Formats: sequence, C-alpha cells, structure tokens
Amino acid sequence: MDRWFASLPKPLLALGVIIIGFAVIILSDPPRTICDSQLEVIRESQQDFLFFRRGAGAATKPALIGELIFRCRGDNSPGGCFELFQRLKKMQAD
Repeated sequence: MDRWFASLPKPLLALGVIIIGFAVIILSDPPRTICDSQLEVIRESQQDFLFFRRGAGAATKPALIGELIFRCRGDNSPGGCFELFQRLKKMQAD
C-alpha cells in the first residue's frame, strides 16, 4: 500500500485527499438551506398548536388544533370557534 501511494504523483494525491475531505464534511453535516431555517421558525412559533407539546417530564401532549376543532364543533355559540380562528390566522401570518 505504501508503494502504491509513493508511486502516485503528489498533486494527484493531494487533490484526492481534498475531494475526499470535502465529501466527508458535506455528507456528515449537509449545508442548511433557507427552507430548513424557515421550517425551524414555523416549528417554534406553532409548537403548541400544530405539533406535539412537551409536558411535565418526558410526556407529550397532543397538538392543540385537534382540541380546538372538537370544541368548535361542539359549541353552538357565536364565539365558540374564536380561538381556533385566531390561531389559524396567526399560523397563516407565520
């Protein structure tokens, strides 16, 4: 193996090491895109509404949207769906 490395031209060997290094860096931690950043912001802002919520300890609570939809369907008053619509409006703005 040492003879094989010694027989290779030094610039070719250096180029190969650099290419392999870049490949390892990119595959181990791919670059972040704008979409990744925006997805993270949406997840943080809508954590309790659309995504599971962390409760006390390691327990998770279901997303609030299901509870609000259930409450909206069961309520017969004019303001029964107000909180759901407010949360949907905030989600649309985010």
